[in-house]
Parts: sequence; C-alpha cells; structure tokens
Amino acid sequence: MNVVSDYNTFEDVIPGVFDNLVNITADSDAALASSTNINNGMFGEVVSGNGENMIIMVDRIYDPQDGIYTDYNTVAVKYFNNPNYKFYKYNSNGTDITDSVTSLNYTDTKTMRGATIAKFFVKKLDKVSSWESIMIQFV
Repeated sequence: MNVVSDYNTFEDVIPGVFDNLVNITADSDAALASSTNINNGMFGEVVSGNGENMIIMVDRIYDPQDGIYTDYNTVAVKYFNNPNYKFYKYNSNGTDITDSVTSLNYTDTKTMRGATIAKFFVKKLDKVSSWESIMIQFV
C-alpha cells in the first residue's frame, strides 16, 4: 500500500526504520571472547568486513516455561543506530545513556535497558554431542 499526499509519498514523510542505518557494533568484546558459559554466549568474536563489524558466537535458547536451556545455536548479530530515530537506552542504574552510546557489543547489551536496532541471524546446530562437534559445525 502506498499513501500519497499532494506533495510526498508516505515513505518520503516518515523514513523507514531500516533506512540509513549506521553500524555501531563494537570492534571487540573481551568478556564474550573469554566466556566459558554456553548459556551466556561463548566462542564469540567480532569479525569485520566492508567497514562493518558483526558478532559471531555459539549460544543457547532459554525456555522460561520449563526454566531450562535448550538448543545450541550459531548466532550472528549487528547493532545499529538510525539518524532519523532515537531509541532510548539506560544503564542498570536507570540513567539515560542514549546519547553516549556510540558502539555496542553483546556484553554491553546484557546490562543495558531500552531499545536499539539489531539484525540477527540464528541457525540451530544439529547433532551436538560434544564441544568438538559444536566447533566443527561452527567453523
């Protein structure tokens, strides 16, 4: 559906949330890289390409109904800002940190409250019987 005014299309008046994105994924995450707890993400690192950063890690899904962690997954994530929108962010004390956040990594997001644009790719790892099998599928 396309809404048209006398002068502008709807898209010209209100830009899309995914238009003009600026990648703010940090270039490192020491806590993730040294993590030994699969339930909090591990085997993670930041990779760079084409001038942008992306986090790649192995993680597990938490099932809140049963109170257990379930499947192993390969996860890729990028965090973004959009100059046309303001997404408010707060630290664990409730202080507004929106304007001071210029980069994010996975560890930062665990203590931050509020919103940010993120793009995720999640792929279930099949036949996980050991850490070695995770690493073989991950590579």
